[in-house]
Formats: sequence, structure tokens, C-alpha cells
Amino acid sequence: MPVEPCRCPGGRTGYQWGESGTCYCRRDPDEARDLAERQGRAIRARGYRGDALTRLDRASRTYHRQRASDRALVRVAVAYSRRLSAIYRAALAEAAAEVLPRPDARLRRVARNVALTAEQADRLRAAMRAAIRRARERAERVSPPTEQVRAVMESQATQAVRAGRQYLTALGAAPGALAATLRVPADELVGVRVARSLAEQDAVVRRVAECLDLIVSEPGRMALGYEREIGRAVVDGSRWETIARTLERREGMDARHARLIARDQTNKLNSGITEATQRAAGIDRYIWRATPDGLTRDSHVEVDGLVVSWSSPPPGTGPYDEAAHAGMAIQCRCQAEAVIPPGLRLDESDTSPMPEIGTFVS
Repeated sequence: MPVEPCRCPGGRTGYQWGESGTCYCRRDPDEARDLAERQGRAIRARGYRGDALTRLDRASRTYHRQRASDRALVRVAVAYSRRLSAIYRAALAEAAAEVLPRPDARLRRVARNVALTAEQADRLRAAMRAAIRRARERAERVSPPTEQVRAVMESQATQAVRAGRQYLTALGAAPGALAATLRVPADELVGVRVARSLAEQDAVVRRVAECLDLIVSEPGRMALGYEREIGRAVVDGSRWETIARTLERREGMDARHARLIARDQTNKLNSGITEATQRAAGIDRYIWRATPDGLTRDSHVEVDGLVVSWSSPPPGTGPYDEAAHAGMAIQCRCQAEAVIPPGLRLDESDTSPMPEIGTFVS
């Protein structure tokens, strides 16, 4: 299929491969076209022809649509981050008012084109560091949204469990055999009410605990960030307008960090439950499926199609070159395509051997 123009947000034109490819939107149209062509080459290399979706591709797309969304957790995390940022902003404004002509509450202009003297810079730096310590004490007294996070992630977990099981049945697993191996009632396998296996519940508990640890540590992380910014921004000869913009940029960075935490933890929840479901079902291996676009890590592109044992993740695929399973690195969009063993297959006449661990398949 040829690369075709597609419509991007804001009215810009992007490019995509066929009708089902990703619509790439870039400032440079040539870059967007290159990415679409790269996706087309990757898709054709997997044996796809025309623009028709294979059974495996349909299963993958269905899983990605049905897996847990990160929207609710992002809202909770960002709201908490902004509440903490307001405490730091107010404390820093108070500190600035002790040293400089009165700045407004958002730390913007004090006096135009007025540079700090060495004495003012020293006093301002000391006052702001003291303010950060006070703000951290106040921020740590703010109750973190623990119950909201738990409620959101419990809902996400139910959706992730359901999506993971539907993915297995789409790949050829027999629902009855799957329910038996997971030790859950057959009518609660993928229905409105979903019963979790012990392994799936353990995965949920671990993910919720990790997410709460990250959120509860936000006041201290923010304090360290502001300390670094003040050390760089408040120097002899610097202007207050520049310092104020730096501190406001820091506030925006904190909100973006909160979004990253929420999205990454949702992704890890989906991937962790995928692993728990497959292992509890007796599936000991999967095929690493990387997202065929220009945004995937090189180390993950290299293992695309690799048959991986759940007990031994491939080295060099984690954030610091350690071993990690598909979907567990930060912002990883790779997928673990289960290799269904003969005893779990819906088609009992299918006696084809499972691919060997460490080999590559299309």
C-alpha cells in the first residue's frame, strides 16, 4: 500500500501507510513521510499484504483499545501536583517579598530591567531556600490522594484483566481451559464481573503500592527540584524576570512529571497483569512485538519478533540497560504476544510445535 496524506490536529497534513497505519504529524513533512514508509516496511516484513488486518493484528489492536486507560489517574496525579506547586509558589513569593520590591503572587514582574546586586542575590537565595524548607513541611502535611489512586487503579486493574484474557482468547486460547488454569469461574472470565486469579491480584497490589510510593514522595522531589533551580537562577547580576520565568517553568515541569508517573504506572499495570495472567495460565513464553514506528527504542526494535521466556527477560531492554519484559520500561509501548501451548488451544487439532525460546518469528 502506498503512503497517503492524512489530516493532523490543527489542520496540518501528515502521512500514513494505507488506511490502517499511524498518521504521523511532524513539522517537517519529509520526516512524517519517512516514518510512514518505515512503518510500511516493518509491516510488510512481518508478512502482511495489502491493507488487510490479519487475525493477530486484529487481536493486538483490540487489546490496545480495551486495556486500561490512564486518563483518570493522570487527572488525580496532576491535581495533587498542582496543589503542592501552589504551596511552593506562595512560599517563594513570600521569600522574594522580603528581599525585593513586592512581586505578585505568581512570581512575575518586580521591576523591569533591574538586575540583582550581589547582596540581593545572596539574601534572596537564602530566603528562598528557607522558604522551600517551610513549603516542604506544609506540603508533607497535605494528605496524598491515596484512596483516589486506589479506586482508580482498582478500576484500571479490572479492565486490564479483562483485556488480557480477551487477548488470549483472540490468539486462540480456549475460554474453558483458560478459566480452569486461572482457577476462576467460567462466567467471570471476561464478563461484566471479572474474578481475578491470585497471581493477578498480587500484580495489582504491587503496582498500586509502587504508584503510591511515587506520589507520596512528590513533596520531597519538588523541594530538590526547586533547590537546583534556585542555585542556577539566583546569581549576581541575574534579573528577577528571568528568575520568575525559571520558577514558573519548574512548576510546569512538575505537572508534566505527574502526567508521566500516571501514564507510566498505568502502562506497567497493564503489562504486569498481562504477565501475571499468562504465567498463571501456564504460558511460559511470548513473542516480543515492538510498535513499528520511529519512536520505539533501538534496543526494542532489535528484539522485535524474539521469543522470550517469562522467566528470563532479554538483557539491555530496561531503562538502564538491565533486562526487562515487554511494556515494563518507562513509556514502553511494546506488547507480549502470548505463545499458546497445545493444552490451552481452542483448536484441538492444532498440534503445531511452539517456537523455541531465543528464536525470531515473523
